Amino acid sequence: MRERLRRDRCDELPARREGIVRLKGLSSLAEFVARAEPELVANAMICAIHQATYLLRRQVESQAREFSNKGGFTENLYLTRTRSRRR
Repeated sequence: MRERLRRDRCDELPARREGIVRLKGLSSLAEFVARAEPELVANAMICAIHQATYLLRRQVESQAREFSNKGGFTENLYLTRTRSRRR
């Protein structure tokens, strides 16, 4: 699977540096899954699940940091309303 991802390129997106790989996205994965051996398909799905989990974890961590630094929606509504009342 890693070898396939190394070779997978999208000609519409020029590489900024030599050797950078631009993936085509899930459509190329679907094509691969449709034609590959079951063992390779299972490996591809595990790789996709790990990637999705990694990205979701980073998103949740980022949102937690933003909540800690800037507060939540209700807190910001209250802050906006109290500032408005003071004027």
